[in-house]
Amino acid sequence: MKTKIVGENSIAKVYKSKGERGYFESVISKPNKKKIVYILSTLYGCPAKCVFCDASLDYKGIISTDELIKQLEMLISKTDKSDLNRNIKIQFSRMGDPAFNRHVIDAMEKILHKYRNLKPVLSLSTIGPRHCDRFFLELGNLLDLYGKKNIFQIQFSIHSTDPAARKEIIPIDTLSMDDLGIIGSIYSELIGRKITLNFAVHKKSVIEPKGLRKYFNSKNFIIKLTPVNPTYTAKKHSIETCNSIEEWNKLRFFAKRFSDAGYEIIESVGDFRENIVMSNCGQYIRKHH
Repeated sequence: MKTKIVGENSIAKVYKSKGERGYFESVISKPNKKKIVYILSTLYGCPAKCVFCDASLDYKGIISTDELIKQLEMLISKTDKSDLNRNIKIQFSRMGDPAFNRHVIDAMEKILHKYRNLKPVLSLSTIGPRHCDRFFLELGNLLDLYGKKNIFQIQFSIHSTDPAARKEIIPIDTLSMDDLGIIGSIYSELIGRKITLNFAVHKKSVIEPKGLRKYFNSKNFIIKLTPVNPTYTAKKHSIETCNSIEEWNKLRFFAKRFSDAGYEIIESVGDFRENIVMSNCGQYIRKHH
């Protein structure tokens, strides 16, 4: 697997790799002195075409189990040995929604065995595409087997509480709020922690949290608010992005809405220096491809 670095600063490094079906990207992020995050691609691009994600600019299929493992091995090989003493998180969210690729389940299980000495947190984020029943069933089986002994973070990217607005953001068919609420509640019990509902917010986001309680109870779900990062696709759709704490502060009223509805909130803003090397969610260094 041929690999080269395409973006780098003190916070993050972005790698471009040549795989079986084309190119994909992987990231090493160091958000603080105690933590390191390996961000893996699960697809060559993505078929979802979400309106603020550049991964949908191209799609050439799934990444194999072997390539998923080699991708992680490559990132670990690029890491200073002293950094492997940090808390390690392995995140399946760079390019592609993992629910389209059941090989992700196999890779997660292999990682739990091969890298158990690193005690990694395994993080998986999905928009909940419809017709991926096998993936969600096998993910549930994996969580049932390993969820009590390992740390999993499962995230559903909702983005809007209004079905029509969500359809505009995520044009493909997705599971209903009711379905995601049922699946998420089961997963929450299996891993012994709350499932994250992610909202990438901007000024025109359509979000009315009170109606969510019908589907997602605060016992099993936690809300994560994150800014829409600067991307080619967001610019094309005239979506205002966020590139400073001052811009984020103008969006924090969404947090109050969720808090008033009884939810625990995570404000996941991150380090804006990651935007410079395009290592943040939704960003895809297509100019190098």
